[in-house]
Amino acid sequence: MKAFYCLIFYLSIHLCGYAILPVQFHFRHYNIENGISANNISALLQDQKGYIWIGTENGLSRFDGNQFTFYQKTNPLYSSFLANSISTICETNSNELWVGTENGVFIYNQIKDTFTSFTQQTSDGTNINSLITHIIQDKGGNIWIATNKQGIFLYNTQTNKLTQFEIPQNDNIVIRILNDEQNNIWLSGPYQLCKLNKVNNTFETYTIEGETEGVYSMALWEDNSHYIWIGTWDKGLWKLDPQTKQVEKYLTEGKGILHIHSILEYSPELLFIGSDDGLTIFNPVTKESFLYNNYGDSEKSLSDKFIYPMLKDREGGVWIGTYYNGINYLPPYCGQFNGYSESSDIPYFNSLIISRFCEDENGNIWIASDDSGLSCFNPSTMQFIDFNGREKLNKHNLHALCMVDKDLWIGTYGDGIQILNTQTGVIKNYSISNGLDENSIYSIFKDSQGQIWTGSMNGICQYDAQKQRFTPIKYLEALVIEIAEDAKGNLWIATQGKGLFRYSPQKNKEWEKYGLEKGFNSLTVNHLCINKDNEIWVATSEGLYLYNPLKDVFTYQPLRHPNECINAILEGEDCLWLTTAKGLVKYTPATQETQIFTKSDGLQSEAFIMASALKTRNGEFYIGSINGFNLNNS
Repeated sequence: MKAFYCLIFYLSIHLCGYAILPVQFHFRHYNIENGISANNISALLQDQKGYIWIGTENGLSRFDGNQFTFYQKTNPLYSSFLANSISTICETNSNELWVGTENGVFIYNQIKDTFTSFTQQTSDGTNINSLITHIIQDKGGNIWIATNKQGIFLYNTQTNKLTQFEIPQNDNIVIRILNDEQNNIWLSGPYQLCKLNKVNNTFETYTIEGETEGVYSMALWEDNSHYIWIGTWDKGLWKLDPQTKQVEKYLTEGKGILHIHSILEYSPELLFIGSDDGLTIFNPVTKESFLYNNYGDSEKSLSDKFIYPMLKDREGGVWIGTYYNGINYLPPYCGQFNGYSESSDIPYFNSLIISRFCEDENGNIWIASDDSGLSCFNPSTMQFIDFNGREKLNKHNLHALCMVDKDLWIGTYGDGIQILNTQTGVIKNYSISNGLDENSIYSIFKDSQGQIWTGSMNGICQYDAQKQRFTPIKYLEALVIEIAEDAKGNLWIATQGKGLFRYSPQKNKEWEKYGLEKGFNSLTVNHLCINKDNEIWVATSEGLYLYNPLKDVFTYQPLRHPNECINAILEGEDCLWLTTAKGLVKYTPATQETQIFTKSDGLQSEAFIMASALKTRNGEFYIGSINGFNLNNS
């Protein structure tokens, strides 16, 4: 497999020259196979509650992040919703949705869950009976309704008065409306760009300096600098300066774009442009562009070439609607994770199944694997480095790592403990002949007193440095996956099958068992996290638990996440990062908010390994999976 670097767009720009580089995106795809009512996407909106509304040729869909709800005229609950072909959606200040269709405008009351037809007439008895192309609410709260063949209508929400404006210069066809920062109203159509003259209350053709021909436009956008971007049908991308009335033209010849349907400002340095040619990323500073032309079913591909509406949600994710194959969602966290997996392109790293991590005093990260021994990663250079003893250690199946001064202690499956001197490369071996209870070691821990403890498939041993031997402390008849120490010097020992144990080596050597009678629903404990507040969080095969020291029990923490099996816990800034059997979860205990990350966010895999996680001294974290590992700055 090839290693990938999932780059979000600001990482795709040279800081000095702003030159666009080829980017690798990871998308989630939504279509009729996984929830949307139709693959033809005509409108996208995020409402004030955070729901994503999707207009299609087969009704309206609402997405809550997990499932879709359909609103169609065939549903008897919505008998007054007499249209299926949705062209535009607008949320008003009163939280109503105004839905434009081929059969007029329908207003959805989210509280009552009802649709009503907009039947208001003008003073001369004209009602709206054309195809609706666009609806917006301006800064004064009034609603503008663009039509095909009836011009544009203004609905005054205070007086309930409807006014029609004919646009003869565009054959009364209005495609797009823009309400700019100065509260001006702009219209685009098949022939001319128009602007409302507030003095005589008419729409006039907007004269562009040096431009004698008209412009057929389906897309208008005002950027943060208050330039107006015009997406044309066959003349590329235009930037209009409303102050000077001058236009700059881009993406015409050579890198020309035909049939621009949408423009989205991702950042002040990047525009997304959707057209029949695909998704174009344009840098207004350097005037450089990049056409993303990877199409297909994989998470690295757009599902379709024909890009129609686009939406940037409040979380920073981008929703890209297509004409033939649903929605492509680009998460806002795509560049948050760097990933590495077995590849002939990466020297000194050939691993897939990552079991443990360890940081040395120089900040190097040592990585143990089930399938390819030991590797060493330098975060400063983002490169894997060679070391003495690598070839010998690569013959072992490794499951535990612990740094003791210059020595890296390595627990193996079946071959005891290997101790690598990271300076000389000398390797020393300990086995049952040196007192270990058995030769399969899954955890090694150095406590605050400098004592070294090992966990095997059966129990716990303590190392005697003077005698260079191990003493079995307790047979637990279960695999010891993790050992941690709390602020009082107690050792917490996680097992696969016998629950959790607390051992007090400094206090009468007392043992306490925590199983079903102490709040757990599972005796399979996968990992521990004792945070800066000395809270003890426990990952089990059936969920997350928090220790209650007053009651001396563990309490279950209900989460919204894709899988109950939690494999590892890392402490972030006021949050926990949880690796599960299906995805990575960011959990904020104070608010109980969860965010779920998947392969589309750049993860190597969504299936993680038990206890395979590390938070470094500078706050980065590493998580191991069945397809390499990811690193992230928490």
